[in-house]
Amino acid sequence: MSEFSQEIKSPSKNLSRIVQYGMAKPHMVNIPELKQETVTDPLTHILNVRGFKRAFERMRQYSIRDGKQMGHAFLDLDHFKTVNDVFGHDTADVLLREIAERSKHVVRQVDVVGRKGGDEFEFGFYDVDTLEDAEAIREKIQQSLSPSVVKDIEVGTQINFYPQLSMGMLFGFDGKTDSLDNQTQLSDGLMRILKAAREKKTDGEIRGAISSESAFNYAIADRKGIIHASNRTNFVNKSIHELMGVYNIQL
Repeated sequence: MSEFSQEIKSPSKNLSRIVQYGMAKPHMVNIPELKQETVTDPLTHILNVRGFKRAFERMRQYSIRDGKQMGHAFLDLDHFKTVNDVFGHDTADVLLREIAERSKHVVRQVDVVGRKGGDEFEFGFYDVDTLEDAEAIREKIQQSLSPSVVKDIEVGTQINFYPQLSMGMLFGFDGKTDSLDNQTQLSDGLMRILKAAREKKTDGEIRGAISSESAFNYAIADRKGIIHASNRTNFVNKSIHELMGVYNIQL
């Protein structure tokens, strides 16, 4: 039996290690196999892809032990290439760091958050088995990334920019039968379907003010593929697979 398996099965252990890992403090985690690995993103200082996978897998093992269901989400910035082109890479980096910082502090200590790469952020949620649970988490994330909290980024003296965000969130999956890869495909596909359903904005409109109502768009589904909640009415009571055909999204 490995040291990892012994720790998961031992009733004397608690979630302190995954809590520290989930809050992007890998230097505090006493996990021998991770000590020599880089698990944080150098730009945002939250978990990188490798760190997120390890933390999510550890959380999955705890969920199996405790009989809890999990959730997963992808958060994406719209028009990020335009942000780079119009405002420059330095401003784009400031934006990524700000979103990472807000995301890190809004998730619960038993959850994990990491940077997937580019303008994509990934979340893992422990013990999320109902729509009410998912909505509560979504609301906290949305509030933390609202214009009143994430200050406008000032470029020069006249232009302010607030990012427009899209999130696909899946809840109620079983750690015994579902892998991170499966959840990534579904929540990422849900986010892409949401983005495809929205009207495309021109590059010039990115300079304008964006209301808090339109700045954050989300779709929430359960593991069965039924979309229960969205701030886009064309998502209500439709399944991911139905929308896949409409928007030609491959999961």
